[in-house]
Amino acid sequence: MAYARSRETNLKQASFRPGQEKSWNYEYKTPTIRDKMPSGYNKGEEMHHLVPAELFGALVQNLSKQEAEIVINRANELGIRVGNDPANFIGLDKLTEHIRNDSYKNTVHRKLDDIGLESSELSGADREQFLGLQEKFANAPLEARLKALPDFVTYIAEPSIEKGREFRPQAQGIAQNKKQYQQEILDERNRELQDHERELQESYRETGAESMGLSQKYNAKDLNSLITGIRMMDEML
Repeated sequence: MAYARSRETNLKQASFRPGQEKSWNYEYKTPTIRDKMPSGYNKGEEMHHLVPAELFGALVQNLSKQEAEIVINRANELGIRVGNDPANFIGLDKLTEHIRNDSYKNTVHRKLDDIGLESSELSGADREQFLGLQEKFANAPLEARLKALPDFVTYIAEPSIEKGREFRPQAQGIAQNKKQYQQEILDERNRELQDHERELQESYRETGAESMGLSQKYNAKDLNSLITGIRMMDEML
């Protein structure tokens, strides 16, 4: 399938939240996203994607939701937040900091153009090369896209992020994004343990162990032993 030059498609595909049955809002200009931006947001600012949608989009186009989540999860692990993830935004003044214009020479899109990462400004052979790369990624198997991610982070995503952080240093860089990912993994593990704990407590009540006066106190780290014990109790009843 051809690469669709569609900002909507790119943002939707890049905004899945791995391991969750939901996505970041496609309409990102809302308090739902703004209130979670690590760099903060001031009224009247325009929102700027640190990792541009058209640059990351090819890596998730033409993939299933599950496959796209695998790519996004790996991107998060490598230290970049993508799509409409709040950590992928900064708020900028439209004229003095954001868009290219003749009055202000040091906007973020001007700086991105200076390092060859403002795709809309590419022309000639450079543009053809960029478009060809997008087509290649959009038709590549999942494994090839995952293999390309480290180079994407090094040569495209991190420079783009750092240009944005020149305007808003409080925005998250690679190191902070990696810490966020590790915390998310820890939070997910804790949620799973809590789910197991609830299941065990329900089994404790359903098997009649409570009426037999058996204790429901247990160490969540020893879930397998507890599950085995409950199964044995089921067989005895």
